[in-house]
Amino acid sequence: MTASPAKMSALDRLRNDSKKLRDTSFADLLAVAKESGEILDAAQAGDGYTLVKSAADKRHFVGVPVLIEDWKLQNTGSFGDGTFVTAHLRTEFPVAALGGATRFILNDGSTGIAKQLMELRNDGFTGVLLCRKGFSRSEYEVKDPVTKEPVLDPVSGKAKVGVTYYLDNSA
Repeated sequence: MTASPAKMSALDRLRNDSKKLRDTSFADLLAVAKESGEILDAAQAGDGYTLVKSAADKRHFVGVPVLIEDWKLQNTGSFGDGTFVTAHLRTEFPVAALGGATRFILNDGSTGIAKQLMELRNDGFTGVLLCRKGFSRSEYEVKDPVTKEPVLDPVSGKAKVGVTYYLDNSA
């Protein structure tokens, strides 16, 4: 049973006219949704954590105090046993380069952070982990797994450099 046109919201009336809906601008659609009270910002539906989207984003946690509230073992990753961790992080101050957020989700399958967190879990630690200096960064020369020779960048001809991030456990 459908509502009579008089009882339908402006948003419902717009949805019933696919051509008009298609031709409605972003700003106008947003205004109609707000006016009818039928809008939810997806950020309100989430858990308030910002996803650390790339390995390069980990650099923003170098030297930044971090609390790791929790971490869980997931399925496949790059270190030894093929696992990775999903960790929930907090910073005391907003990280401007990551949208000013202070709460983050980090998925990591490296021989650095993931391995360290899994070793802590295997040792029985399940509390909140304070990393006073956040993460540290380690560069290494990428080697061919078979020949053990450096892998060269085809453009520069120089050896490729890899980066691994670790929990900075220095005092």
